[in-house]
Amino acid sequence: MTIQLQRARLRLADRQPLELTDSHGARLRGVGGAAWITVDNDSRDWVLEPGDEFVVASSERVLVTALGAGGATLDLCTRPRRVARSALAAIRHAFDRLASRRQTPPRAAAAATA
Repeated sequence: MTIQLQRARLRLADRQPLELTDSHGARLRGVGGAAWITVDNDSRDWVLEPGDEFVVASSERVLVTALGAGGATLDLCTRPRRVARSALAAIRHAFDRLASRRQTPPRAAAAATA
C-alpha cells in the first residue's frame, strides 16, 4: 500500500516492521519506546529512542521495527517532492512572463506614441 503524507504520528507494535520506500529526506523522530532502523545497502543500523531524530540520507528502502514489549511511537515528517517544487517553479515562471508581457505595451502602440 502506498500512502503519501507529509506528517504523521506512527504507533508500531513490538517487532512490527514499517517499510519506507523513496523516502530520501524524510525525518523520523522518536516519541516513545525504541525503534531499530536499517537502510538497504548500508552496513550501519540505528536505534531511535525518544528525542532522537534520524534523517533518511538515500533513496534506498528503510525498515523501521519497534523494539520491546511496549512498541514504539514515531513522528514521520517528509518533505515535498522536488518534482512538485519544480512544477510549481515552472508555473510561477510562466505567470511572471505573462505578467511582464501585459505591462509592456505592444510595438505598434509604442511606435504611435513616439
